[in-house]
Amino acid sequence: MEFTKHDVENLARLARIKLTDTEINEYRVGLEKIITGFEKIEQVSASDEIMISSTTNHNKWFEEATAGQAKDLLANAPHTKAGFIEVERVVND
Repeated sequence: MEFTKHDVENLARLARIKLTDTEINEYRVGLEKIITGFEKIEQVSASDEIMISSTTNHNKWFEEATAGQAKDLLANAPHTKAGFIEVERVVND
């Protein structure tokens, strides 16, 4: 598959990034290489290969490693509120 300058400009617009003409050309070439790699993968025939079956392991629920230790954890926390560890806000609005 061949990418045009217009294709890369559309991708850049969707990603909300600004690209110079040099960068557009670099991305165009890079995208073509990626698509060529996928096209090669699609050409591989796996019909003669042995299919790997799913594992016999079943999803199991494990008890939390800290189960029953909540009081100890909260006792060591510098600030707690309503049974939770209280921390300073790190994300701005």
